[in-house]
Amino acid sequence: GHTPGVEGLPLDIVITRRIVNLKMLFPKLRIQVDGGVDEKSAFELGKAGADMLNVGSFVARAKNPKKAIERILKSFNKGMHLVRLLYDRNTISQKIIIQ
Repeated sequence: GHTPGVEGLPLDIVITRRIVNLKMLFPKLRIQVDGGVDEKSAFELGKAGADMLNVGSFVARAKNPKKAIERILKSFNKGMHLVRLLYDRNTISQKIIIQ
């Protein structure tokens, strides 16, 4: 976890294992991640099975917010694509929420 209200902290890698475990137990559960989301973690979160990401700090601090959104979407979708190939998941959301 993270300290609530503190922006820019790295993602706790334990979160990806928790997402995988939750999706195994509850396949239809929609999981949103807020905290530590960047281009690299978006890929890992998509691969783990996250459905939505809050990417406020990543985009707000970017020199070009539009490009930042494009990069994080591409990364998230690549991770989700691997999930589709490996697990044939049919109900994956590709929504990203920007605070």
